Amino acid sequence: MQRPAGTGVRPASLYLIYAVLSTILPVIIHENNKWKMVSCPKSFESRPGVKMLSQDKKHHSAIFNMAFITLILFLMHLLLISCSPKSTKTPAIPPGIQNDPFRIAYYEGGPYIDYAEAFRATVHGLTTLGWMEPLDIPDFEGTEDMSSVWQYAAENTESDYLVFVEDAFWSANWDDQERAVIRQDAVHRLSELQDIDLVLAMGTWAGQDLVNDLHHTATLNLTSSNPIQAGILSSAESSEYDHVLVEVDPERYVRSIRLFHEVVDFSRLGVVYENSSDGRIYANYEELQQASEENNFKLVECFAADTNMSEAEAYENVQKCYIELAPVIDALWTGANRGENHSFMPQSLEVLLEHNIPTWSNLGREAVRRGILISIWQADYDYAGIWYAEKIGQILNGAKPGDLDQILELPQHIVINLETARRIGFEFPPGILEIADEAYETIEGEYETQDTTSDQ
Repeated sequence: MQRPAGTGVRPASLYLIYAVLSTILPVIIHENNKWKMVSCPKSFESRPGVKMLSQDKKHHSAIFNMAFITLILFLMHLLLISCSPKSTKTPAIPPGIQNDPFRIAYYEGGPYIDYAEAFRATVHGLTTLGWMEPLDIPDFEGTEDMSSVWQYAAENTESDYLVFVEDAFWSANWDDQERAVIRQDAVHRLSELQDIDLVLAMGTWAGQDLVNDLHHTATLNLTSSNPIQAGILSSAESSEYDHVLVEVDPERYVRSIRLFHEVVDFSRLGVVYENSSDGRIYANYEELQQASEENNFKLVECFAADTNMSEAEAYENVQKCYIELAPVIDALWTGANRGENHSFMPQSLEVLLEHNIPTWSNLGREAVRRGILISIWQADYDYAGIWYAEKIGQILNGAKPGDLDQILELPQHIVINLETARRIGFEFPPGILEIADEAYETIEGEYETQDTTSDQ
């Protein structure tokens, strides 16, 4: 990979010279001064024409020698610094003057609540760093619908430095055929028209579609479920492409599974997923398998398709699995199957509550509010939003995405639902009650399907 201008490697020969001089020269000077002051024979002093140094002159000579060697070492140090790469990273704040604003595009596999939250946080982060004026994006009817959020941002952003390009928005709506169409369209625009400076690629499908060398537009792949398992990355340490940065936390779901097992101590864990490579990724199946082997519990699986169909159809598939699993499991892990969306809760959880099944969801606080027993909520998105905005700022200021650190471990809070625990007869360990960051005492939305005139 070619490094940006202004960077380089310190020559090893200079280090060697510096080390040798800094070690040997003081010894030589010291020994030389000892010889002058102590070892000179009397017979030599008495020879005609020889003028010996007085003790004061000998002392001054020693000081001069040490000052000389100090100067030499200082100059060597300056030489090393001059050959060093720049120590300061590319700034994340906007440049002083920007003639044409940077043009930003958006790509997603389909609507998902994390994508909208991540984008809102990114906007807030860009505002904090000075890239744009404050923008208060309203809540739209569909909390997961990024199209309305993007349109609002495109029409209302005030900035001298960037624009969200209204027609540079792609969403496959979780449909394979539509995915093929938008992927071709996006790659064509990025590689041929080249009118986009940076793409926000949200989620696993977006990473699989745009993390490649079919184009060379700066790309940030954010909120992927498991970019290594999905084939987006080969390692967490670096991207394979100069123009791509992929957000990754390789231990995120492993930590969650360990916590769930420590709290519930289940022996038969149910999991629902579409029987496809993407379906297994969204369910964290590889991490679950690893944890089951390490902790000696059994995975009980059920397949529920969720692509190339409506969310309502995906929900019906998941409900069939819940009915099948509930009598034979003692805990349930819910991933990112579209039929397990929190908008279907708590109605979708009724059969699990009836069978006293403890549940975990990767959807965090929203799912726990609506009846999931326990989850980890990634604090709020402000921390991630600043991180996203800093990366965007560095890239727009000239940094190569592939040279930037891409590991992001978000602060995480434990969230529990005490009403769900009471309903299923589960008692939280005292330690969890002490360290839980949020504890809900009701199940939100439980009575929403009843007559609105009734007391709630």
